[in-house]
Amino acid sequence: MADKYLAVFDLDGTLLNTSHSICETLTATLKELKLPLLDERKILTSIGLPLKEMLSPLQFSDLTEQKVIERFRELLLSSIPKGVDTFPGVNQFVKELDQKSVILGVATSKPTLLAKESMKFSSLNNFNFSILGSDGLVPKPNPEVILRVIAQHPPGVKAVMFGDRVEDMQAATAAGIQSVGIAQSTHSKDQLLIAGASLAYSNFEEAYDEFETVFELFTSTRHDL
Repeated sequence: MADKYLAVFDLDGTLLNTSHSICETLTATLKELKLPLLDERKILTSIGLPLKEMLSPLQFSDLTEQKVIERFRELLLSSIPKGVDTFPGVNQFVKELDQKSVILGVATSKPTLLAKESMKFSSLNNFNFSILGSDGLVPKPNPEVILRVIAQHPPGVKAVMFGDRVEDMQAATAAGIQSVGIAQSTHSKDQLLIAGASLAYSNFEEAYDEFETVFELFTSTRHDL
């Protein structure tokens, strides 16, 4: 029986360029609730982390924090149908994986509903992704969300993680799979390699130029369930 390959992607900062919409929506949420604002740079460097971590510098009470999270998600959900941008090279890279019959998955710290809606209104909506958010799960660098994506597929599937943050690389290592760092947001290629990435690129255009090198990771790694 032929081997099955699975590409597990982080979402925000990796496939989807959502930094502006997240920053704008979080600022609008805090203003609406008449709460202190976060510095824009702090928000942008935290994209991809759970919202609780983004809000931690403001030291809100649990009740206030929950109100912010709930309202933020409502506003973000309502804005998604306007369209969600992908990063340059993403569609070409994903198409190449799809043509090689690689299964496509997403493991994100975003709630599953928001993740699915974001993908639905992006240019990746023609691809079949299995999408899992960290609803009730421990976020990365804990490997739980990655392991659950892997568990949705055939036993023995060979998985590789793609992400833009050191937490993605650390989670992949903890899950027992190799990873590819895409240094197009907060963390550099060196930081991603130090965190455990097998390969690191500046963006998906660069990764696509070395696609065969990337694809070799699938043939050299195995995750047995």
